[in-house]
Amino acid sequence: MGAPGLPSSQAPKDPSDFYAKRFTDLERQMRELAPSIARSVSGIVADVLATQAEQAAQLVSITDLVNKQVDTGSIGYSTSGFTVPTTLTSVASQTIPVPSGFTKAAVLGIVSVGAWNGSVTGDYLYARASINGAGGATMPTFADPSSYAQLTVSAIRTLTGIVTPTISVGIECYASSGWGSLGANIANIDVIVLFRR
Repeated sequence: MGAPGLPSSQAPKDPSDFYAKRFTDLERQMRELAPSIARSVSGIVADVLATQAEQAAQLVSITDLVNKQVDTGSIGYSTSGFTVPTTLTSVASQTIPVPSGFTKAAVLGIVSVGAWNGSVTGDYLYARASINGAGGATMPTFADPSSYAQLTVSAIRTLTGIVTPTISVGIECYASSGWGSLGANIANIDVIVLFRR
C-alpha cells in the first residue's frame, strides 16, 4: 500500500524510509527558517521589553502621585476610673495630627463606654462619639440597679478646609442619676482617618 497522498508508484517500499526522509526535510527547513524568525521576533521582544520598562516607570509615578495626595492616621486609646456625669460630658478624648499640606479628612470614630450603675434603681447610660466637637447620635442602653452597662457608638465626618494642626475625637456620656467613679468604668476610642489635599 502506498503512502497517503502519493501515487503508489512513488511510494517507498519501506514506509519508515519515507517518514525518516520527511522528518529530515522538516529539520532542515526549521534550521533554515530559524534565523529569519529570530530576526522577526527580536524586534517584537525589544518593543515589549521597552514598553515594560516604560509602564513600570509610569506605575512608580502614579504611586508617588497617590502617596502625595493621600495620607492616613489612626488611634486606639482606653481609659478607666471616670465618673459618669448627669449631663452629656466628655469622659475621654484624643487628637490626631493633621499632616502638613492636607486640608480634607474623612474621619471614622468608634467609641465604647462601660460603667457600673451602683444606684438602687435602674437607669439609662447614654453615649455618643464626637469629632472636632460635633457629636454623632446619642444612643442609650439600660442598666439594672447594681449592674454593668456597655454601649458602642460611632460617628463619621468629612472635614474640609482644615486649618488646625489636629483633629479631636472623644466620647461623651451621662446617666440620669450619675454613677460614681469606679475602676470598671472604661472608655475606649478607636479612630481611622483618611487625609486628602
